[in-house]
Amino acid sequence: NEGETAGQVNKAPQTTPTLLVRQSNNNAASSPFIAVFENHDEAGETIQSVQAAEASATFVRLRVEAHQRIQTIYQSTNDSVYQISKRNEFQGKLGVVSREDGALEYIYLGAGQKLKDGKYELVALEDKVTAELRSENGQLYYSSNGPIRIAVKKGKLKEYPKGLNVLIEQ
Repeated sequence: NEGETAGQVNKAPQTTPTLLVRQSNNNAASSPFIAVFENHDEAGETIQSVQAAEASATFVRLRVEAHQRIQTIYQSTNDSVYQISKRNEFQGKLGVVSREDGALEYIYLGAGQKLKDGKYELVALEDKVTAELRSENGQLYYSSNGPIRIAVKKGKLKEYPKGLNVLIEQ
């Protein structure tokens, strides 16, 4: 499945690093949780802070800061729409918004209907999709396993077919 993983990691025959987390007396299918992994470089620790911005029995939103990168991570166990603010909304199982030096790096929507962050928005057209919008060298690309609407300017949603690493003409 060429191009389906970020940076082409975890492809056969490569091994996949795995961590098993087991919770006692708690069903992870109905109780959301997010794990944050920290990679180390020669400079040492990279994560500066992890904050639970919002948490309930069915929804978690974390803010992870690492050097010039800020990631907002969403996880839900249901299909509810979570309106964080007028400019931020999530409906899905997993969502990640990553910004570096304030600029969009990528938005990822896993098994979801919608992820909105400011002027950027991913909206499934039919059923749930797994989709990504990423910025690379000043260009925007998307990948999606189903038809999708994408906004890259405030309020301007445009329909796109399913595709892999497709350049968005601006």
